[in-house]
Amino acid sequence: MSSRIPKSDLQLLKDLEDHLFLLGNHLRDFFERDIVYYKSISTELRLLVTESRSNVPLLLSLMRKYDVIPGLRKWLEKELKKEVILMRQKCSIQEIIRDISEQIGSAHEDFKVKPHIAAAEGIHILGLPSYIPPVIHAAKQVLSAGIVFLYELSKRGYQSHRDWRSFLDSIEDYLGKLTPVPLKDLKRLLS
Repeated sequence: MSSRIPKSDLQLLKDLEDHLFLLGNHLRDFFERDIVYYKSISTELRLLVTESRSNVPLLLSLMRKYDVIPGLRKWLEKELKKEVILMRQKCSIQEIIRDISEQIGSAHEDFKVKPHIAAAEGIHILGLPSYIPPVIHAAKQVLSAGIVFLYELSKRGYQSHRDWRSFLDSIEDYLGKLTPVPLKDLKRLLS
């Protein structure tokens, strides 16, 4: 068994940019092409913001290390810990993300799912199974918080390998008003 070589912070930040880019594109595909992209969205969110025995959340751990915007990480963690009722069971947004990505998402496809996930499949909100809207809302929050985080790092010398301004232009219809920073302010920051 070979040992693993730790990634540099620079590589982790590049990986973060890639995953935020994928998350934004999956959001656009969810709205433009097919709702099945919620599976990919939940998997990206799992990687970025959920903690488990086998996962260190990439975005939250980098925000913890580089506290460039006081309060942003704590705000995001608080939002993700908010509870919703899913089939008479209280679940945090993070739990829903993890359940979907690990049971019916892209990270893993279980042959058995938790009862509240199975029951929620038949209850629709805005034409979607009731576990999907909280995941989409969280994706918008995570994406916008991640872009703001990268922008603040760029003011301190980090050089992004993506054109976030153009990217925001391409997905602005899908971010809508549910971002922690209004979209016009995000765009102004990136100008």
